[in-house]
Amino acid sequence: MVSEEKAIEALMDALRRSIVQALGLGERGREELHADGPLFGDVGHLDSIDMLELVVTIERDYGVV
Repeated sequence: MVSEEKAIEALMDALRRSIVQALGLGERGREELHADGPLFGDVGHLDSIDMLELVVTIERDYGVV
């Protein structure tokens, strides 16, 4: 049986891959995405259009509405 920690880690990795692919960030982008780091604003590298693309991707891939 998969532990809760491993399941969360697998989900975070899948989300990271989805973000990188949806936004065309490449391998460098994957390395720069941190679970506790911001994606948007002054510190993050993404803008409002990127956020919209990310929302559409998560809705489509994970059924989140």
